Amino acid sequence: MRDQGLNAGAQGAESAQGASQAEVVPPSFMGRIYNAAGGALPPEHREWVRQDLTGPGWRRRVVLRPVLLAIPFSVLFMAVPGSLQLRIPIAVGILLWTAGLSLAMSGSFRNRRLRINGLPPVVDSCADEDEWDEEARAAEARAADPTAADPTAADPTAAEPADSHAS
Repeated sequence: MRDQGLNAGAQGAESAQGASQAEVVPPSFMGRIYNAAGGALPPEHREWVRQDLTGPGWRRRVVLRPVLLAIPFSVLFMAVPGSLQLRIPIAVGILLWTAGLSLAMSGSFRNRRLRINGLPPVVDSCADEDEWDEEARAAEARAADPTAADPTAADPTAAEPADSHAS
């Protein structure tokens, strides 16, 4: 009896894995290009998007997409008349610049693409918040409620200098 229950549980787990794998519907080639360019895919591709953006190698794929989209611009600069000593560094620079920026912004790009496709963004353990974010939040709080940030704003007499009553 007990073995049958364990086997049934294992078969249930295998069928659940099979069901989740069956739900992964990759988009067509044009759908992948549309998605790489920032478009949202239909809901039937949502699981594919989730695995693509959160699975192993996600950063490499997130960096590679903009680089592939920049290749036509590099080719365009190679076709412009001029010396090769100028055209080649410009074309390579476009690709390197794109790779560097997409690597630096890969977490933000991933979260944006997840939101576009109706999935919750991933919050990294090493949060990307820095002092600029803290200052922006503090400025928004001050703008929303000026009396909370400045205690003298609530009491107009507290802001008056002590010498003003003497004259």
